[in-house]
Amino acid sequence: MVCTRVPHEDKPGRRVQRVWNVAATSGAILELADHLVCQGVTRVVMEATSTY
Repeated sequence: MVCTRVPHEDKPGRRVQRVWNVAATSGAILELADHLVCQGVTRVVMEATSTY
């Protein structure tokens, strides 16, 4: 699961949130990275809910 919160284009001080699934494959993660760069995302946080 991926969730992004980026500034709203038309409403200063507001954010747009989007949540979607991303496959755990190298190709899908590289595609996600490209998408995040295009969105201007500069910080990424990973949450794990399992024991590793």
